[in-house]
Amino acid sequence: MVVLRGHDRLDGTAQAGMSDKLWAEHTAELRRAYEKDYGASSMFAPRFSTYCEAFADGSSQTAAMAQHALELAARPTPLQKARSSDHAQLSAAQEAAARLQSDTESSDEEAPEGAGAAGAGAGSASS
Repeated sequence: MVVLRGHDRLDGTAQAGMSDKLWAEHTAELRRAYEKDYGASSMFAPRFSTYCEAFADGSSQTAAMAQHALELAARPTPLQKARSSDHAQLSAAQEAAARLQSDTESSDEEAPEGAGAAGAGAGSASS
């Protein structure tokens, strides 16, 4: 099996991560473009592998590559995913802290009244 940069979905190329459907379209577009540019009988045509190389870094593009680039741009990056996760964790922690503070304030408000009445009664009895 021959692997071609610019044709196959290799890491580090513009085709990396391309879906099967887009890759099939990309392959067909590459072959049609090569045939159109050089024809089957041209003895000055570059090898197909050399022709494909220009597509590896995206300097030349097929319509399928352009669609793939749009799909990649629409996906959240790992950093965006991490920030989103961090934000969700921070929000949950803030909500928990607010509930704890609210519960503590409620307990503090109730305790002095009950303690004050018990303390006043005990102080009256000893006088």
